[in-house]
Amino acid sequence: MKKRMTLMLLVITAILLIYCGPSVNYTLLVNIASPEDGDTVFGTVRIKADVRGTDNVQFVTFTVDDRIIGNADAPPYEISWDTEQESDGWHTIRAEAHGEHLTEYSDTIAVYVKNNYGIDPPANVTLTSENDGLWVRITWSCVDSAEGYIVQYRMIGDSVWMLIATMQNAYDTTFVHDPEFHTGYYRIFAFRDSSSSRPSDVVSTVPVETQTLSLSEVNLGGNSGYGWDRITGEGQTFSMTYPVNSDFVDFYFTNLRTNYSSAPFYIASPAYSQMGMDSITIPGANWRDNGIKWVERDTASFLLPQTGYITHEEVAENAYYGVKTEDGYYGLIFVEDVDTSRGLLYLRTWFQKVHGLRLFER
Repeated sequence: MKKRMTLMLLVITAILLIYCGPSVNYTLLVNIASPEDGDTVFGTVRIKADVRGTDNVQFVTFTVDDRIIGNADAPPYEISWDTEQESDGWHTIRAEAHGEHLTEYSDTIAVYVKNNYGIDPPANVTLTSENDGLWVRITWSCVDSAEGYIVQYRMIGDSVWMLIATMQNAYDTTFVHDPEFHTGYYRIFAFRDSSSSRPSDVVSTVPVETQTLSLSEVNLGGNSGYGWDRITGEGQTFSMTYPVNSDFVDFYFTNLRTNYSSAPFYIASPAYSQMGMDSITIPGANWRDNGIKWVERDTASFLLPQTGYITHEEVAENAYYGVKTEDGYYGLIFVEDVDTSRGLLYLRTWFQKVHGLRLFER
């Protein structure tokens, strides 16, 4: 009997080994191989992880200050870290190895980022227009620890930053640039001896686009007015039946008649509604006295006219119209479609946030 039981146990054990296989103790060990704990780093740094164990590694995640900055899915497990996007000072790095069965974490290391060498980046970078809206003046705050400044420009559609000025005095905090009818981006570095700060915030002359919106003819009701936010540059529609909206409307859609479906249709200055036209039912208010002008397609792609704006322009499909606002900004309208039977206008717009600047390359 004892022999039979022993034989049965051997058979069961063999079956379990055949069908279940031997048990596997999966392991993963991950360490930061580079940089080392306590290192001082600057510029672009390669973070490398050493991963060992019996589990099949799917990918390794790298974090800086508990913020994921990238993944590596094959050895060598490493990524690039742009420390110029970080503040100077201590930062922590950790790697997370994600295996098929396990996830393991490295010890956290700390490195000291030192890009600025004690020089603060310029702040309060602003843009204004010069030379009748064709040039750009860049202005920034003085940095006490600097000897001077480096001004860079990147043209729209380009990936290369160009040096456009080196200011040799810490109190020279403005520069006028001729972009030759192009729009783009600006940034400033402060420098002392051979060291420089991180770049300032990037500021732009690229006009802000608002995707297609619709306006209803003013007598149809709904939103017939359109205006741009002076801070964000974004466009929005507004009802002309509320006097309070006079603070926001830059133009509106009308056929200058009592109905809403008779051509021709017009884009009109908000103030034009107050010029004795009894057929337009718009309440009295301090509506903006803006100018409207049809512009050629080629001109509209890079520059708006300075003069020639009128109170209203007849609307045509696939046409461009410039807007010169009472407070000195420029906007551009592209009419995509005019639904004459329903009294609806479909348009896309751009707004130049730099006051007085007429450049509209986009």
